[in-house]
Amino acid sequence: MKTKKELKYGGLLMLALVAILAVSLVLSTGVMAYFIDGDGEILPPQGEVENGEEIREVEVELNDHEFAPNEIIVDAGEEVNFIVENSGSNFHTFTVYNPDEDQEYALAGAGIKPGDEEVVTAEIPEENQELLLVCYFHEEEGMVGTITVQ
Repeated sequence: MKTKKELKYGGLLMLALVAILAVSLVLSTGVMAYFIDGDGEILPPQGEVENGEEIREVEVELNDHEFAPNEIIVDAGEEVNFIVENSGSNFHTFTVYNPDEDQEYALAGAGIKPGDEEVVTAEIPEENQELLLVCYFHEEEGMVGTITVQ
């Protein structure tokens, strides 16, 4: 029977071995952001789709009557996944649109209940411009932000 000290040493040795294997994997693949799901399946890095194209992720928090951040800068022509969390107590919309066009033709949008989180994907236009980010229900109260395309 092993003593507590021997068991602790064995556990530390196993942890060191796992760390060495993880570092070896990172160095050999050049990628540090792989995830493993609950079934043991290796998932692609966060922000990357399976075909290797990079998709940027931007976290946005919806508070009552404000976006945080309320000014976002993106690159022309990129695809962006907005990770939108409603931390407020009201239902909010997250709507991205060109102010030169009708809001009905939004680039992206979602309605989000308090406490919920949604991924909202937007194809950013190729030309430099300023897009608006609004909550339809609280635009009058100042729940407006900007997305600068450069």
